[in-house]
Amino acid sequence: MTSDEAKKFVQEVFNHTIEDMNATEETYAKYFSKDYVQYVDGKTLKYYDFIAHMKAQKNVMKSAKVTFKYMIAEGDTVATVHLVEGIKKDGGIIEAQVNALFRIKDKKIVLCDELTHLIKGEKSDRDLGSRH
Repeated sequence: MTSDEAKKFVQEVFNHTIEDMNATEETYAKYFSKDYVQYVDGKTLKYYDFIAHMKAQKNVMKSAKVTFKYMIAEGDTVATVHLVEGIKKDGGIIEAQVNALFRIKDKKIVLCDELTHLIKGEKSDRDLGSRH
């Protein structure tokens, strides 16, 4: 996978998993390796923890939009700084900046190492980057 292909792939993953409120376990399996590990805000999520995390987000969120501020790729590794803006089912507004590094292997994400900073939202929303 070239660097440009890797960047397009990460954007596709976000479109189909974060922004799509109807994403399913099959959707996640298409884009994430069973060996997937996510380091986020001092926590470690393995593949099934990540699935639970995505379900927890979908239970809270009505909509989410991702805007990439920066995206740099070198081979199978992509680093991003992106904003996630969303509306919760209770009408609350969420905005977070995420700094993340992704590693891709065999057209699936195998690693995400990220820090999430809540810009707008309730204190109880601070764990949305890792809640599961």
